[in-house]
Amino acid sequence: MPLRSKNNHKILLLFYEPFLSGISRHIRYLLRVLQNENLEFWVLCSSDDSKISAFLADVLPRNHLILVSPNRLFSLEGLITARKIIRENDINVLHIHNFQSAIWGYASAFFTRCEKIIFTPHVDSFGVDSGIPWGRYLLMLLSPFTNVFIAVSYSQQKRLRDWKFARESKIKHISNHIDASEMKSNRQQQSTIRNELNISPSTILVMHVGRLDRQKDPLSLLRIIKNVTKQCSDCYFLYVGDGPLRNTLETQIKKDKLTDFVSCTGYRKDVYQLLKTIDIITSTSHWEGLPYSLIEASFFKKAIIATNISGHSDLISTGKSGFLVNDEQDFTDKLCKLIQSRNLRAEMGENCYRRNRELFEITNMRTSLSKIYTDL
Repeated sequence: MPLRSKNNHKILLLFYEPFLSGISRHIRYLLRVLQNENLEFWVLCSSDDSKISAFLADVLPRNHLILVSPNRLFSLEGLITARKIIRENDINVLHIHNFQSAIWGYASAFFTRCEKIIFTPHVDSFGVDSGIPWGRYLLMLLSPFTNVFIAVSYSQQKRLRDWKFARESKIKHISNHIDASEMKSNRQQQSTIRNELNISPSTILVMHVGRLDRQKDPLSLLRIIKNVTKQCSDCYFLYVGDGPLRNTLETQIKKDKLTDFVSCTGYRKDVYQLLKTIDIITSTSHWEGLPYSLIEASFFKKAIIATNISGHSDLISTGKSGFLVNDEQDFTDKLCKLIQSRNLRAEMGENCYRRNRELFEITNMRTSLSKIYTDL
């Protein structure tokens, strides 16, 4: 960890995440690429998942990371703790991530007179794809107090500009990026998942990565799996991740007699190795920002099939670099096509890699974020 001087810009990153997922990964990438800049970070997370602390341990001093009890809409403990961090450490900039932490995050800035605020909505969970339009009105209320809004995809940037809650110069686009060098170092390692689950080398492995919650809709995928296995017997499905729907999902797997075709692995540290091993990656999300799981899958040239929503559409040109589908029957039909055709999987994986490889250049994130922080 680099030594810090008294002249560093001091930044508090604040977010809500009940289970280690995409935002923690975003924070890790951010801290990693900016660790040699003239910036000093604190992280405050509303979560009780201890894996987040371990995940960020090598990019942040231990006393600069604080977890408070998770609360989806408002965290009084988070507000009090944020106010304390800002005052005791002379924080210059407050960078708030996601809508769920917006109210108590902005309140902490108000009580401490911290006037430099950046807001990254990430997943538009109150916006166009969720069917709950609160996000637009919340952004209108927050706009006068916000210096910069950061959109993580082009479609999100366009939507935020179309909403006209702030002048366009306030809305910046910085796509989610991945560290290709880190992934290359894992590229030749093979996962042991086939041996662990006694899966034949010839069996097509299909993976879903993410929280098992309403947004990701794992039960919809299970209904698709039930239909797919009637047509394609030599395939196996992995759910990688934890969440509130895990028990429900595992119960339904047994009820549908799909235990020979499906496993819930829980959280795993070897996702890169799994991506090297599997054949297809899926997403049944109802809304997304720009999902890391699909960006990482495109790096490994894996075939992708996902719901037709903004965020997914930023990564996939349907029919060329993957499939975007509109309903469960369409999902079933396209997934069967991918399972049955090795050539189609290889072609789409290669096309997706070529289409999105500029996202692998994480220096874009470093340059853009460093400029925003130092300008403020």
